[in-house]
Amino acid sequence: MFAFNSFNINEVTNSFQNIDNIIYKCYDSLILLKDFIKKISKYICILLIFYIILYAIFYQKKLDIEKLLTKKTFEDECKDIKNFMNLSINNILLDKYIDLNNYITDNPKISVVIPVYNGEKYIKSALTSIQNQDLKDIEIIMIDDFSDDNSVKLIHELMKKEPRIKLYENKENKGILYTKCFGVYVSKGKYIMLLDEDDIFGQREAFSTLYKLAEKDDLDILGFSTMFTEQENILGKYIHHYYESPIIYQPNITKLSHDYTYEGKVKRVGDNIWCYLFKTETLNNSIMQINSNFLKTKMICHEDYLILFLITRNAKKSRQIKRIFHIKITYGKPKLYITKAKSDNKMNLFCQSYLNYIEFILMKTNNTIRDKKISSYELDRYFLSRKECQNNTYVRKRVIKVCRSFLKNKYIEKYIKEKILQVFNEQNIKLSKHFLNKINNNYN
Repeated sequence: MFAFNSFNINEVTNSFQNIDNIIYKCYDSLILLKDFIKKISKYICILLIFYIILYAIFYQKKLDIEKLLTKKTFEDECKDIKNFMNLSINNILLDKYIDLNNYITDNPKISVVIPVYNGEKYIKSALTSIQNQDLKDIEIIMIDDFSDDNSVKLIHELMKKEPRIKLYENKENKGILYTKCFGVYVSKGKYIMLLDEDDIFGQREAFSTLYKLAEKDDLDILGFSTMFTEQENILGKYIHHYYESPIIYQPNITKLSHDYTYEGKVKRVGDNIWCYLFKTETLNNSIMQINSNFLKTKMICHEDYLILFLITRNAKKSRQIKRIFHIKITYGKPKLYITKAKSDNKMNLFCQSYLNYIEFILMKTNNTIRDKKISSYELDRYFLSRKECQNNTYVRKRVIKVCRSFLKNKYIEKYIKEKILQVFNEQNIKLSKHFLNKINNNYN
């Protein structure tokens, strides 16, 4: 019996197999498997180390970004702003020994576009706040809109010490819209800021923070916060207003929605173009939609709305951060007319700027339902709710024409139709029964 203990019967061939041979073969297989595991473990270790290094770099980058967005109290942020602002107002340069020629490149990280019209009072402070930014790889594009003060002379003097400035001069007064669009056209930076000559940056790390965030998530629009101050010499005591940038706050990256409706109305994307960083390519493609005839219109203000309206139709990603990077100095009262037509009545041009913007949305765009809703909201905001525009005889005929166009369109909000008819009634503007029947049919 014991002689057969080391054998096993193969039921298929009905033959005997030596169990010791089977064990030896299994042992050899285990040796081979061990060698294979030993070899592959080396590669696994190398890949694991590589992964750990990559994760550490990524995690550190994430920490760096989070550090940039560390929330401060309003009081603490104001302290930082006061210190940095005083440097700008007093034209004190932090990096005056750096050779700025080393940062001249055909592909700067940020282009800063500043239209100038009789701005000799503000230019130096604005420029100092830009020069004191820790990000140096920028270009500064200044376009003079036919000033009659010493603005151009002052810029030429500044250019002797600041090689990053590029000065362009309009041969005639062309207005803010043309001037800003031209600045975008000649910009070479990957991102762009559109500023006024009385804008000042309030924190040293503003440019570098915005650039890193925009690069991290490939943003088309990056909004930040702003504040107003009334006095240029004692800023710390007169900071009186703080608000988040008008774009709807989103804690994460979001695709821009095509639906801005809110309580039956259209919620605007934003008013003030000077508290955004834009991707230059996206912004350039957007303003290319403005035809040459419209560029000639004398928009002395509210060109911001038009440019923001256009870029939000083309942008894919946006983000808003709660950092106060921008300061608007009002010098006692808001300065609405940075660049203007020289001989025209301000109120006439003010009302015209509203109408130019509304007419553009209504008549010059692709006329999507969303465009029409936004334009109807703007008409309400800047004409139907403003007696000074309703009573302005210079623009009254154009307003009536625009309102009639709105009434004909079935996509215009019903509350706008009712408001227009109410204003027409107050202004004693008659509409034919045929026209009234036609617009009533649109809403049935």
